[in-house]
Amino acid sequence: MSSAIVSTVGAVIVATCLSCFSCGIVVSLYGRYYARFSRDPAWIQVGAALGTALALVDTAFNASWAYKWGVTYFVRPQDLALLPFELTAYCFVMSTAVLAVQCFYLYRLYAVSNRNWIPVALLGAISFGCYGIALWMGYVCSQNSDNILAFADIRTQSWGWFAGVLVVDLATTVLMFWWLVFKPKKQSGGAVKTSTPLKKVVLMAAQTNLLSAVCQIAIVFLYATWPTSTYYTFFGLPEAKIYIGSFLATLNARSPHGSGAFDESSQSRKGFGGLSAAGTVAHQQPVHVTVRQEVNIDAEDDDVSLASRKGAGAGAAQGSMRFPATAQFATPSPPYRVQFDEQPGSVDAEKGGRHNAF
Repeated sequence: MSSAIVSTVGAVIVATCLSCFSCGIVVSLYGRYYARFSRDPAWIQVGAALGTALALVDTAFNASWAYKWGVTYFVRPQDLALLPFELTAYCFVMSTAVLAVQCFYLYRLYAVSNRNWIPVALLGAISFGCYGIALWMGYVCSQNSDNILAFADIRTQSWGWFAGVLVVDLATTVLMFWWLVFKPKKQSGGAVKTSTPLKKVVLMAAQTNLLSAVCQIAIVFLYATWPTSTYYTFFGLPEAKIYIGSFLATLNARSPHGSGAFDESSQSRKGFGGLSAAGTVAHQQPVHVTVRQEVNIDAEDDDVSLASRKGAGAGAAQGSMRFPATAQFATPSPPYRVQFDEQPGSVDAEKGGRHNAF
């Protein structure tokens, strides 16, 4: 009996602690995003806010589940046979978060792959099919709230959800690595500049959905190895936060001073791409500079100028040059002053000053 409690109640309590920890990371990522990219389009800000709210709701259900099994049912172990409504809510909330983030990464895959819609359409169909399975699982749980064994009866459907989501995550990760890492390095002959190795690994793991794929692999392994326990919740309860955290980390991977796109190496400049393999930001547009030099001759100096020119001609004929004593040479002109026009990308520089001609 004690081993069964440890493998069920104990696993849920530990998983809830991991869920709360991952939720804190999500909130931190959202705070960083809001501070740096408050001028993003409204639909991106709404998506980030809704994702964070979904993570908070999911964590609240996880905490309620752990409190019910660890505290409320502590003196009533027979109530553990009841199916908690938090498990039903988990099927709906977690699957919604997974579907939303997978659609985001599929949209990024469409952008960085030069709008190759065939793998995106195929993976999208599988993702929506998995979402339908999760909704069916939640419906079955809601109709059997007095029997936790009802969740075991839908084990076949749960395997369909696990397998489908895993296929989408792995395929997305492989394709994103190809378009963001291997292909740019191959085209550059391997001379791709990188930042610190740890930073590159973390950014690429988030940008290519690798964290979500690893999480899903761990869930499938635990679910298959210990089918009668809740060890799979170690990664199952934090799962929604891992997906949403990857989404927010990808948003934060952009440069706040760049163009706002994720991938400047892609030929597509519209929509979301991803950071290039070099981890660089958008290049600045070239600045065109026009330099004008103005020479002002006063009317009172016209005679001096003419005399200077005549003297120069005569001196050249005689092998020497004479200048009138009254002629004054110009002092060095002031430095350039640069003026930016209203049109972006053009600069007007003038060199002003007043000086006399020879």
